[in-house]
Amino acid sequence: MIREKTFEKIYKQRMKFMQAFNNLKDNLKQAREHKGAFRFLISNYFFEDAVVTAIIFMAIYAEKVVGFTDRLKIELWVVATLSAAVGSILSGRVSDRIGPKRTMWIIVIGWIAVLLAISLITFQPLFWVAACFVGVFLGSTWTVARPLLNSLVPDEKLGLFYGLYALSGRTAAVIGPLIWGLVVLVMKAENPLVKVIVNLLILAGVEISSLTLATIEYRFAVISLAILMVVGLILFKKVPDRHRD
Repeated sequence: MIREKTFEKIYKQRMKFMQAFNNLKDNLKQAREHKGAFRFLISNYFFEDAVVTAIIFMAIYAEKVVGFTDRLKIELWVVATLSAAVGSILSGRVSDRIGPKRTMWIIVIGWIAVLLAISLITFQPLFWVAACFVGVFLGSTWTVARPLLNSLVPDEKLGLFYGLYALSGRTAAVIGPLIWGLVVLVMKAENPLVKVIVNLLILAGVEISSLTLATIEYRFAVISLAILMVVGLILFKKVPDRHRD
């Protein structure tokens, strides 16, 4: 048997990559014809960035900032998972009544509020409450996003848009953690910008403990997720509300 030459393997791999890239380019071109759905995909990308990153780093944040043990982190996941199930049921019923767009709007506002609250929490019982809300909004986000996408595109285009929706989620699973890691790396207590922010907060009457200062980079990382949600919400504003129509 004659072994295939190395350069031929490289050429075939390159051709497969170019074919996949061209297919993606064509799919995006078709998707742009449906402006409402395309805008939703873009806004949902920012939502997914924040959601996926919150899932990945919630346990680490609980340990580093709030002092959770391994046993408590397991219990935290159980509570968050049960809350997600409750959130899925409730958001589905709310979506049926007021429509998926307005329901998603409420969910994202809730995400922003709970993320900002988490960035300030130092008391463990409060973190348990926040984790319950995270679970509720987590289940709600994934429950409402799909019917919202369904309402924006014709049936024959659902396969195309669900493919792009899945691709967006996979990409968010990479970019979101990179943003988190960059913020944690840069926004440490010795950073001059952080020192300025801390001094302004102290002048405003906010008490900042030494423990809070030691983990302040993680708090800024959570705030960065809230910012991603805000960006997505701004883009989401112009998504059509088919339920109201």
